[in-house]
Amino acid sequence: PTSGLAPRSQFMVAESYYQLSPNAPLDQTYTGYAITEYQYFLRMYGNTEGTLSDSCEMRILELRTKLSQKYLSAGELYLKLESRKSALAFFDRVLNDYYDTTPAIEAQLRIAEIQLERGKLAESEVAITKFDDKYLGKATQQQRERAKKIKQFLALK
Repeated sequence: PTSGLAPRSQFMVAESYYQLSPNAPLDQTYTGYAITEYQYFLRMYGNTEGTLSDSCEMRILELRTKLSQKYLSAGELYLKLESRKSALAFFDRVLNDYYDTTPAIEAQLRIAEIQLERGKLAESEVAITKFDDKYLGKATQQQRERAKKIKQFLALK
């Protein structure tokens, strides 16, 4: 552990798990391992290894985005199966665990849409307000249009 090669070795352990990490729909065990190893690297060597630390942070965000995409896809699947409560649980997980990723934008919007479909106007309004506050600046034009329709519908009620 005191060797000058230890930081690079730790980074390569994380990189190995990163390479084993499959596409989002598949089992994400190695993705979790990779995140853990990158975080360990940052804790142990983050202050001394600038370029590798930056790479670790980028990889962690990429892997977290992959995990959030997996849960977002699961929520979408439950929507197709018409199980709204299960879909909401997966979308909530995206927001709670992966709030800093791109799929969180879609998850927040989906929650507003589902609550509106369920006739839960207050919950839909809370969700669309959170969307505006947290994600509107990062949302795509299509997502903004969907949010606008929800707000217009809520204004009529």
